[in-house]
Amino acid sequence: MDPFTMALVGTGLQMFSASKSASYGAGAALQNAELALIDAELLEVQAKQSAFLRRKQFEQETAVNENMFMGVMNRDISDPSVQAFLKRQKEIIAGDERRASAQTSMQKISKQIEAASEKTRSKNLIRSGKVSMISSAVTFGMNYKKTKGFTEFN
Repeated sequence: MDPFTMALVGTGLQMFSASKSASYGAGAALQNAELALIDAELLEVQAKQSAFLRRKQFEQETAVNENMFMGVMNRDISDPSVQAFLKRQKEIIAGDERRASAQTSMQKISKQIEAASEKTRSKNLIRSGKVSMISSAVTFGMNYKKTKGFTEFN
């Protein structure tokens, strides 16, 4: 095989390698983006389940407290101190739900940003692969010109 053909084949392999590397990296980045979006949706579902369970727990504990007040302590539910206690318990659960909702929203936004970043990374990998391919072709052309020019003087 003559030197020109070897150089041409080598350049072709470099270009092919750059192309495949870029497409594989871009594919992996897109998969990561999809996984991040799935994680964001799962966070939301888990938060809803958690809020539901917390609300059911609160309802059960409220029923137990009301029974305690009436049965053991002989206090009526309409008693102002009992009402104040129950009101405070409702405020606590509402605060818990607001904090959990805010935290879930922040985590979901974080996952969405991660997905957008991975999509951008994918595009950049494709661009980088194209630049690498062009660079290989230009380098081949420059080397060929230098080599051809050198051999013409001999």
